Amino acid sequence: MHSISVKVLPELDDEFAQDVSEFDTLEEYRNDVQEKLLQQKRDAMKREKQNKAVEKAAANAGMDIPDPMVDEQISRMVDEFGAQIQRQGLSLSQYLEYTGSTREELGEQYRPEALRRIQNSLVLEAIADAENIEVSEERLDEEIQKMAASYRMDTEKLKGLLGESELEQMREDIRVQAAVDLVTDAAVEVDAVESDSDELEEITVEGSEEVAEEVEEVTLAASDEEE
Repeated sequence: MHSISVKVLPELDDEFAQDVSEFDTLEEYRNDVQEKLLQQKRDAMKREKQNKAVEKAAANAGMDIPDPMVDEQISRMVDEFGAQIQRQGLSLSQYLEYTGSTREELGEQYRPEALRRIQNSLVLEAIADAENIEVSEERLDEEIQKMAASYRMDTEKLKGLLGESELEQMREDIRVQAAVDLVTDAAVEVDAVESDSDELEEITVEGSEEVAEEVEEVTLAASDEEE
């Protein structure tokens, strides 16, 4: 005779919140989930605006990118893809064999994105130079502190592990991000505030539904662990 198992879900109460989070009450847990979802939406909206502003600036620049520069970027992107699938246990040569393609054919798929990256990068570097954007030691230290916090490392220890090339790359990344912010601010339209307000209102409604889904997923996971 076959047995029948029934999944019993834990009750959504304060005890449940304490089991799956650092919060004491279910209300606190729900509010935290909703705030995180809202922040993700805000960050996504910000990135979308930044990308559109930078791409518009690059399009207006009307640059002619030499093929060798594009080919070099394509090669780096293929290598990045190879490293990514290598972490999943599949080599690039195996992938190419399975898909019946060559490295050159794979690279051609990356050509449009490679061209876009180069154009955006050159425009942002030019803006950073034109605006004389410089990165102070204090600003660099702030970024290192953020990195140390994300890695849960001591800031001074992390500093000791970073070579001059890594620090220089961090400075350049900060300069480029400052240029991105300048381009984005310049591209903001007059009605942007009203548009954002409407979008955030929609996000709040959507967020409520996603909070319920998130809690449900955690509930199911907790139930599986108990079994």
